[in-house]
Amino acid sequence: MGTLKIETITLFRTKNNGCCCLFLMKNSIEVFAMETLVFLCNGEEYYDSHIGQIQNKQLPALIKNVIASGSYYKTEWSAWNSKFIQVGDRAYLTRSGNTGNNPSGFIAAGHVIAAPENRQLRRLGGDYSSLSAAYVDDYDGRFFVCIQLDSVVDFDVPLEQKNLAKLSKFKGVNFNFGRGGARFDSKAAPFLDSEWDKHSLIQQRQERGRRLIDVFLERGNNFKINKEYQSAIDTYELALKIDPNYQKVLSQIKICRSLIAQAEPASTTIIDTLVEVSKTLNFTPKDSSDAQQKTLISIASRQGQYQFRQILLQAYKYRCAITGFDADVALEAAHIIPYVETQNNAPSNGLLLRADLHTLFDLNLIAINPDSLQINLAPSLQTTEYRSLQGKQLRIPEEEALQPNKQFLQRHFELSCWKKLY
Repeated sequence: MGTLKIETITLFRTKNNGCCCLFLMKNSIEVFAMETLVFLCNGEEYYDSHIGQIQNKQLPALIKNVIASGSYYKTEWSAWNSKFIQVGDRAYLTRSGNTGNNPSGFIAAGHVIAAPENRQLRRLGGDYSSLSAAYVDDYDGRFFVCIQLDSVVDFDVPLEQKNLAKLSKFKGVNFNFGRGGARFDSKAAPFLDSEWDKHSLIQQRQERGRRLIDVFLERGNNFKINKEYQSAIDTYELALKIDPNYQKVLSQIKICRSLIAQAEPASTTIIDTLVEVSKTLNFTPKDSSDAQQKTLISIASRQGQYQFRQILLQAYKYRCAITGFDADVALEAAHIIPYVETQNNAPSNGLLLRADLHTLFDLNLIAINPDSLQINLAPSLQTTEYRSLQGKQLRIPEEEALQPNKQFLQRHFELSCWKKLY
């Protein structure tokens, strides 16, 4: 980053001997302006990676694999004797050295990041005290800074400097970088970003590059396809940390929020409708009116059990324990033994159920055999669309501590007056 001098004028009003006087005070402050920096990558030199020593020309393939896994590629890179580099600066890797007839140009992009606090060079004080948190080493007369890369192309298909130099928007721009950590022309930097976005996207389509922003977009789209809209939004927002203005992502977030808004009132309607219908159904729990009253109170208050629901969502991997239904906005945390009786929010007293099944379970119209974990339906449901659930196997969490308590299931099973039929 460079420094930008800003002058401010402050107006003061004071009283002096009963008279009102105005004074002007002029101040100047310096703020950092983001720089675009170019770091050199000589293909013939060697690089110590997490998989061992490789040549720099092999590095793009390594970066591509890491990005494809959904992570930034973080590394330390030579900045020669540049002391002005700041956290947040834009960073480009470009091919350097004797390229011969091979193309020369930009192969990766990202940003400068802070080094781990215990490794920051400035902690040593002295001449290093003025350095930013990005500096991590001073080796053989060269500084090293931390960078993280979020897009890359193969070593042999760079964004060629000679082609950029022909464009009018790069007229007069110097593409001869004599050392690492060199500043790129600040006026032309936005155009470089634009050209890089186009080039890296084209190479990605041909499987010769990878962009982390699109990895997050693709993952978000998969969540959306599976109707896991909040998970999709959370993933899309990771992409916005790379580019807050990426329109493909912004439009998908808008769609997901709209779908969530449409689903939420529908979920509430299912509950309200089934509670009303339940009053006309012919069932007789053991504790009769008292049990029914407690159940309806539980139905009305269930949405306040936030933490209980979050635990069950994770335990059941955001899928209904009976149907596998995966729209999390319609999934609810069901108590096996009603909360009003036990105040027990342990996951062993819970099941993650679709909203309508939750209500039927609370009304003892669905029961679960504690031994076989098979689903049993009341006779009144046997001729409805719910009949396909009869005999289905309950899905339970892998971790034993999160699995439903068999004694609780047994107690709920016994409350079903029709259980003797099975």
